Amino acid sequence: MPEALTIGSVTVPGRVWIAPMTGVSDLPFRRAASRLGAAYVSTEMVACAEFARGRPDVLRRAAVGDGLPLMVVQLIGHDPAAVAEGARLAATRPTSPAAVSPPAPGR
Repeated sequence: MPEALTIGSVTVPGRVWIAPMTGVSDLPFRRAASRLGAAYVSTEMVACAEFARGRPDVLRRAAVGDGLPLMVVQLIGHDPAAVAEGARLAATRPTSPAAVSPPAPGR
């Protein structure tokens, strides 16, 4: 198994990545995972519309910790304007890419 994954011009070192897990991958969890060797950590799922409104609990989900490795803000939403605003807000944080999840079927 290679020691890094390269996608286009982005290389992610290491073999351990932390996926977005609502209720699990909060900032303390991401810090612990990073200390234990995770090269990539992701926020919990961040609802774009609530992120744009500045809802405190959603802002906490999108918190980026100093000194973390490759950091992704995981966005979710179904309204294109809200997703665009969520992506704009995520881009203002000192992170790496923002990832956008499609809405759940039936919504």
